[in-house]
Amino acid sequence: RDLVFGGIFTLVRREMASCLVDEGSGYATATRFACDVVAAALATAMSSPFNYARNIMYAAPSSGPKMTTLGVVGALVVEAARQPTALTRVMFLQRNLKIGVATLRVALSMAMASTTYHLCKSR
Repeated sequence: RDLVFGGIFTLVRREMASCLVDEGSGYATATRFACDVVAAALATAMSSPFNYARNIMYAAPSSGPKMTTLGVVGALVVEAARQPTALTRVMFLQRNLKIGVATLRVALSMAMASTTYHLCKSR
């Protein structure tokens, strides 16, 4: 889960910033902030199946059958596929993976921390 989050965040952040941030412009800080928000939101969404599986496995009684991450995520995908329309499939996954306001909170917090670091480093 941490590998997925960190890898996606670092890769997307670096690649977006290298394409979009112009250090000579007056918008470099704002552009870097936007890149960090997008990277953190994407990384959070992509690591959410691992968080979902961890939570389901922790909530299961220890006397029950042994669960695996792949099995839990697979069952989620099967249940999503049973939904009648594409929209209800997406909504089902969004609801179960908890992608929403908390994802935005993580993204904004990561971007704010990064911006603060860059501003302190440049002084």
